[in-house]
Amino acid sequence: MPTSEHHIHVWELVAHGVAFCIAAGIGATVLYHYYWFLEAHTEDASEARNAFLTSIVVIGGIGPALTGLFFWLRGILRPSRG
Repeated sequence: MPTSEHHIHVWELVAHGVAFCIAAGIGATVLYHYYWFLEAHTEDASEARNAFLTSIVVIGGIGPALTGLFFWLRGILRPSRG
């Protein structure tokens, strides 16, 4: 059973989702210029597209990791209320 110190607020989950979308959007914008490289090193266009989308999801994972780190540090640095 989670204790009160492990309580997750809805706005924190929304922040993780928004961070994922922003990081994935930035990743797509940057990686779009290198799509030709994926096409040159894969068998067909479908495989290149799959590699492109997988790379975007991997980069998108950086956003929630950073917000998780922020919330964790905030929890450690916040003085106890008890």
